[in-house]
Amino acid sequence: MPKYLIERSIPGSGTLSPDELQAISCKSNSVLAEMAPRAQWVHSYVTDDKIYCLYIANTPDDVREHARRGGFPADAVLAVRAVIDPSTGETTDPHLERKPIMTNPTATPGVPRLQRETIGQSFARRSATAIAGFAAVIISILATAPAAFAMRVDPPQNGGSGASTTTISAHNGTNPWELTLIVASIVVLASLIVFAVMRTRSRVRSVRHATS
Repeated sequence: MPKYLIERSIPGSGTLSPDELQAISCKSNSVLAEMAPRAQWVHSYVTDDKIYCLYIANTPDDVREHARRGGFPADAVLAVRAVIDPSTGETTDPHLERKPIMTNPTATPGVPRLQRETIGQSFARRSATAIAGFAAVIISILATAPAAFAMRVDPPQNGGSGASTTTISAHNGTNPWELTLIVASIVVLASLIVFAVMRTRSRVRSVRHATS
């Protein structure tokens, strides 16, 4: 149903007592109950010498009929064409719902800028912590490697002139295959570092694009 703004000239309306305002409201409600559902009172603004009322009604004639039957003045009955508020300034078309502009499809819709930045920083921090822990383990293994392995040159057997044999022996029961584990661990650590750096840079770009 259309909305209408009614201007009522009532000298001294700003000085009306609460009881007087209640009496006017009761009279208005009584008439509206008889006219239902053709008209509905939304609210009114009381100024010094005028009262401005917002009504929902089928036609302007219904508004004037309510004023006549209630004994209220209706100096002007104006149809409301649009309603604006501060949120209207956020879009060029008041009839369109404002949606966040996402320039990067990997950004998280509906997440505020500060929160998206926090997500990126948290991811980078967790990645750095995991890599640091893994690196500590590798460093510990490398630190014990010199003591765990020794190279021994065996002379030719039976005093012969054959070539000497070079073997790697493990001290304290350490398995020589641990050397392979160390090398593989170093490769994995390097791969994790590269992946974390690339992933972190990608998240940072996503945050920047989403908030630009």
